[in-house]
Amino acid sequence: SCDCHGTRVLQKLIELINYSNNGSIQAKALTALGAVVTNGHNLNTDKLIPILTSLENITKTKNTANDQKLIGNTLDCVGNILVVIKKEKFNPELEAYFTKFAFECIKSSVYDLQLGGLSYFSALAEIKKEEFASMLNDVMNCLDKIIKDDSGIVEKAKEKDEIGLDSDSEENMEGNDELYWNQDFMEVKSISLKCLAIFAKSCPILYLNKYYKYTLDQLEFFSNYCNENLLFEVGDLYEAILISMDQSENEKDVNDFWINEVLVHYESFINETGDQELVGHIFGNMYNIIQHFGKNIFIDKKKNSLNTSLDRIIDLTMKLLKSELPCQIKNKDADIDEMEHEEDIFSAIQNICVCLSEKLGDDFHNYFNIIYLELSK
Repeated sequence: SCDCHGTRVLQKLIELINYSNNGSIQAKALTALGAVVTNGHNLNTDKLIPILTSLENITKTKNTANDQKLIGNTLDCVGNILVVIKKEKFNPELEAYFTKFAFECIKSSVYDLQLGGLSYFSALAEIKKEEFASMLNDVMNCLDKIIKDDSGIVEKAKEKDEIGLDSDSEENMEGNDELYWNQDFMEVKSISLKCLAIFAKSCPILYLNKYYKYTLDQLEFFSNYCNENLLFEVGDLYEAILISMDQSENEKDVNDFWINEVLVHYESFINETGDQELVGHIFGNMYNIIQHFGKNIFIDKKKNSLNTSLDRIIDLTMKLLKSELPCQIKNKDADIDEMEHEEDIFSAIQNICVCLSEKLGDDFHNYFNIIYLELSK
């Protein structure tokens, strides 16, 4: 059965974690364990709880510079387990220990430790919900320093010896025409934005009261960042803030924020990027928003009529159907990944159309006719 197979895999990975003397093998085993826990079906959660003690022992016994990736992977694995076992089964003493240790990691300047600590806190916020509010300010103070750190980006115009790039570090660098950036540095930026989204959804009242303006500043900054890959997280964070505004019954105008902030940026991402995967992802964000708010997100309450956002979403949909967007301009030798992403885009369009039909009813008929005519060509 799936349960037996999953249990055997867990046992083997735990053996590698507990008894291997090779830190690299332990780190990989932890990554695999996290994947098994996250994606496994019918796993007995009671069998996951003793693993936390093994992971605690790793953090107490591995403390050299060579162990930093292992420590980061350990905290990430703790987070994966927490999301599965939920807060009721998280021993309070272990929670206190891991939380203190994770704070030490996110105060570090080491990317691997930051990644592990942030993964832990994102999972803790996800399971504790409003209870996470008690430590939100302390976590946000550390997170702010991580977000504002720019040490992982250097100008290409500088000589490699001037910026300290040796053969090993250069392998971990990517870039564009003007800049180099460290891949681990960008991964830290990515999970930092994911944390903001999870914190906003977990304790929306405190988060929006204290960090709304701060988050808007970060969204604007990362919307124009040197690495377009972060736009996936930017899209998710816009979605999270919008839905949190609704859940917290914030006095801010949800529809105004949707029309003049969220959708403006989504339109910009879709109209400007050449990344098909990003386009599909942003359509997914819009689908989630429509699913949450239903018809209300399209209503101008002052005029008691549909606002402009529905027309704008239909316009984006039509551009995709007519292959007018930059992401659809590709070489003749399109690879399999591009074809798969194109399928994802059209699947996202289908989902949005079905969702709009369900939520809007008769108000969607005219729009459906326009889309159907294009599909039938």
